[in-house]
Amino acid sequence: MSYALQYSGKAPAAFGFWIITNVVASVFTLVWDLRMDWGLLHLEKKQILRDELIYGHGETNWIYFLAIIQDIVFRFAWIAKYIIGINTSSGLAQVWTSLFAVIELIRRFVWNFFRLENEHLNNCGEFRAVREISLVVVNESEIAKLEEIMDEEKDRLLEFHRRPAIKNTNRFRNTAQKEK
Repeated sequence: MSYALQYSGKAPAAFGFWIITNVVASVFTLVWDLRMDWGLLHLEKKQILRDELIYGHGETNWIYFLAIIQDIVFRFAWIAKYIIGINTSSGLAQVWTSLFAVIELIRRFVWNFFRLENEHLNNCGEFRAVREISLVVVNESEIAKLEEIMDEEKDRLLEFHRRPAIKNTNRFRNTAQKEK
């Protein structure tokens, strides 16, 4: 980014193209964040938030709106460097670069919470995971009973696979023809 800023006066058309390309890329990644990663902004349903939320319930949904605003502002924070007109040779440029790095770090930190929330809800909704896992302590007698049940199931499966396959499939055809 500093290279583009340093040479922006020498090729303004190329710099303008570079800015437009980065704005388009930022808009695309912002929409991807909100729609795909966070599961928000379902405009076809005229709904900004999901039906099921973990972090906010009822009146505390403001957390999601605050996160959306934060993601928009932090996603486009790089534009401030060009609005302010930071000279890359000044010592202040290093301070701004560090500030933008911290902003990006915070954006990704917040992004992670909502991305994991959406993934968890999708896993539970599609039965790829369960909502609750029992943490009941199992004693020795229960372990023995579980092993016995598992052995019985294993024996049943082995017996099922050992039985002979049906050799005469014509009997099904004959039955269907008799019914006509």
